[in-house]
Amino acid sequence: MSSIDAGAELSLDVFLHLAADAGLDVSDTARMDDLRRRVNMMRGGFAALHEIDVSKAESPAAFVPDAG
Repeated sequence: MSSIDAGAELSLDVFLHLAADAGLDVSDTARMDDLRRRVNMMRGGFAALHEIDVSKAESPAAFVPDAG
């Protein structure tokens, strides 16, 4: 199986295959077109986040929930 480029849009064939594997009703073409558009928008946002250099950011030592 080949990997999918994180920055590239999913082709209709690939999207429908993934949607069918996820158990979605791919016969509803209007819904699948809308969902594919939304997924591709999110993938673009994730690709942009992936490019952010956080190597010099200091991570918090621990999460301490508010006891209040």
